[in-house]
Amino acid sequence: MKSPIDNFLPKSFPHGSITQFFGENPDLYNRFGLKAHNGIDIVNDWDSPVYAVESGEIIDTKRSPDGYGRQVRILSGGNQWTYGHLEQILVKVGQQVKAGDKI
Repeated sequence: MKSPIDNFLPKSFPHGSITQFFGENPDLYNRFGLKAHNGIDIVNDWDSPVYAVESGEIIDTKRSPDGYGRQVRILSGGNQWTYGHLEQILVKVGQQVKAGDKI
């Protein structure tokens, strides 16, 4: 699997790139009907390139005023990856991407 951003450090921020791990903060996410956080939040500097971690098909791109802002969703086998809070979107729905492609 390709790192999702340059200089990715799989540790908690501020010593690494992850601001929230899967399964954290159950009290916060109960109000949304979730048992806990259902993803991994990664931080990096503004304008950092973002890469597909697995090969797959772009199934959604949009800009939402709430939630993820500019976002891309990739379907890869049984996995669905959501990339949110993007500065720009470089892919289109239906496009095939390879692991490591800039999205």
